[in-house]
Amino acid sequence: MHTKNDRQKKSSIIILPLCIIIFFSIEVYPQQEQFKFEHITIQQGLNNNQVYSIGEDKEGFMWFGTPSGLNRFDGYNIKVYSHIAHYGRSPIFEDDHGSLWMICEGGQVYRFNLATEKFKTYPSTGVRTYQLYNDN
Repeated sequence: MHTKNDRQKKSSIIILPLCIIIFFSIEVYPQQEQFKFEHITIQQGLNNNQVYSIGEDKEGFMWFGTPSGLNRFDGYNIKVYSHIAHYGRSPIFEDDHGSLWMICEGGQVYRFNLATEKFKTYPSTGVRTYQLYNDN
């Protein structure tokens, strides 16, 4: 004769594996990130609609190199630095000393000091960019 404890043990033996199977068979979908993308044009202050290179500095500012110069976007406004025409296809990157680097057409290299907002020009001499970066 089966006791009440025996019946509970049998039902536990059946229910526990069933719960485990159901738990692991549920598909889990990760929450997808929602990105907001805006087109930035001359109507928003960009100095040229042709953007040849893009970079981001450590503060989160986006930098755009155009044929009419360098543009900084803070998420709301654009500040234009029209010192150089940026026809290069290289990325704009920030070094550990707070300067942006960009290579323009013909190999001309520019360093833009973020603190002083001044450019320094390095003539095309065949020197690799990382050598200029390390030397300065």
